[in-house]
Amino acid sequence: MIDSEMPEIKRRLGLLAADMALPLPAAGCAEPHLVNGALWCRAKR
Repeated sequence: MIDSEMPEIKRRLGLLAADMALPLPAAGCAEPHLVNGALWCRAKR
């Protein structure tokens, strides 16, 4: 759960600006996007 909330936590701390790329999981991410401030990722096939 913490991984999905990390972008919002970083944004609140001033470590992630709106124009910066989303931090992606080490396993990779085919379609990263934010939903209500949480990072959602469709796994690579």
